[in-house]
Amino acid sequence: MMVGLKQALGWAGKEAQAGDRLPYLALLDGNAVLLRDGSVMLSLMVPGLGFETADTSELNAHAAMREVLLRSSLDSRFVLYHHVVRRQVHVELDGTFEDPLAAHIDARWREKMGSGALYVNDQFVTLVRRPARGKAGWPERLSRMIKRSGKGPVEADPSDLRALRAAAGSLVASLGAYGARLLGDYEGASGTCSEVLELLSALYNGEM
Repeated sequence: MMVGLKQALGWAGKEAQAGDRLPYLALLDGNAVLLRDGSVMLSLMVPGLGFETADTSELNAHAAMREVLLRSSLDSRFVLYHHVVRRQVHVELDGTFEDPLAAHIDARWREKMGSGALYVNDQFVTLVRRPARGKAGWPERLSRMIKRSGKGPVEADPSDLRALRAAAGSLVASLGAYGARLLGDYEGASGTCSEVLELLSALYNGEM
């Protein structure tokens, strides 16, 4: 028994931790995340637009605005990711109807809604600002190498963080019709919670 336990402990010591393969290093504040390579990222939630009832001209205008924004606000050091998190929800419709026909329709509708699973799609846009590359980025890379050799902490470049926040602000403003907002902190039952960490947990663990 002891031999088996020692072997298991020895194997566990050699096994790579799951977190070692993730690029995320630390939360800089309620919104921004520092990555291991010095990149910084922010995430937005984009509920969406009621396209079923919108005019075609309005949809085309929104599409053109998005294209102009992405071309003008983001340079080669930005990376944009789009994630759709699908989760099951339970919906209850409250209401009573005196009219027999309306009550019958309501009962049939409740029966239909209760017979299957309902899902909602949560959309998220994540914006990453990468460190400078090539000759322009060699001072920053040299600084990071020195810090790593001396076991110093990786720090975010203040100029990259400012550029990231400016680009994220432009995204939120341009996607206002979609209800876009920046993920941040909120007060939960057990204390302060982070929407950013919840999103990363959903991407890694498959649940929100």
